[in-house]
Amino acid sequence: MRKRAKLILRDVREKVAEHGVRLVIDRKPKCWIEYEHCDGYFKAPSKTRKGIMVVAIGKKRHVEYMWDLAHEVAHFRQWLRKDRLWSQYNRNEDLYYKLEKKTEKEAERIFESWGFRASDRLKKRSKKYLKTLEE
Repeated sequence: MRKRAKLILRDVREKVAEHGVRLVIDRKPKCWIEYEHCDGYFKAPSKTRKGIMVVAIGKKRHVEYMWDLAHEVAHFRQWLRKDRLWSQYNRNEDLYYKLEKKTEKEAERIFESWGFRASDRLKKRSKKYLKTLEE
C-alpha cells in the first residue's frame, strides 16, 4: 500500500507541476492557511505566483493522508475545469459548504480510482468534517 501511495504522490506532483502548482507534503500533523489549521489546502496559481497544494501527514496512516490528497486533487480538478462552485465560493459560507460537500464526494471517487477503499472510518471522518462546516 505504501508503495502505491508513493507512486501516486509522484504522479500527482508531476501532474500539478504541469499547471504551475507545487505539491508540498508537510510532515506536521496540520498545516496553516491564512487563519486556521487544516489537513491540506490548494491555492491556484495566479499571474504573479505559482499555485500550491499542501497535505499534512503528521502521524496519520497513509490511507488518511491519501484521502486528504484526494480532496486537494479534487479542488485542483475543480479549478482546472473552471467548476462553477470553485469559481464562486469566495468566502460565501453557503457556497463553501456546497463546494466542500461536492469535493468530499469527488475525493472519494479519486481515492477509489487509486485502488484504495473508502472505509467506514474515512467516511465518518468526512462526515465529521462536513458537520464542522455546518456549525
